[in-house]
Amino acid sequence: MRDKLYWSSRILSVLFVLFISFFATSEKTVIGFLIQLIPALIVLAFTLLAWRWERIGGILFYVLGFLYILFAWGYTSPLAYVIISGPMFLLGTLFLIQAKRRSDDRRIRSRDENKTTARESSPEEQSI
Repeated sequence: MRDKLYWSSRILSVLFVLFISFFATSEKTVIGFLIQLIPALIVLAFTLLAWRWERIGGILFYVLGFLYILFAWGYTSPLAYVIISGPMFLLGTLFLIQAKRRSDDRRIRSRDENKTTARESSPEEQSI
C-alpha cells in the first residue's frame, strides 16, 4: 500500500504538470507559448521539491491551490477552481500523507533499534 501511495502522488503530479502545460499549446507565438508555460514550470518545480521532501511539497501544493483561487476569484467560473485547485489540494494531501507515514516508519524503526540496543547491553547479559 505504501508503494502505491508513493507512486500515485508522483505520477499524478507529473500528469497534472502535463495537463497545465496543455493550455500553452493554444498560443501562436513562441513568447506567448513560453509565458503560458510558466504555471506548468512552477508546478513542475513544486513536484520536484515534493519528490524529495514530501511535507514541504504537500504544503506548497496547498499554498498554490489557495493562491490560484485568490488570484482567479471573480475572473473564472467556479468549475475552473475545481479543475485547477482541486488536483493541487489532492496532491498536497497525498504528499502530506506520505510524509506522515514516512515519519511514523522512522519513529517505529528508531524505537525498535533502541529496544534492540537496550537488550544487547542489559546488565543480565553482561554478567553472564
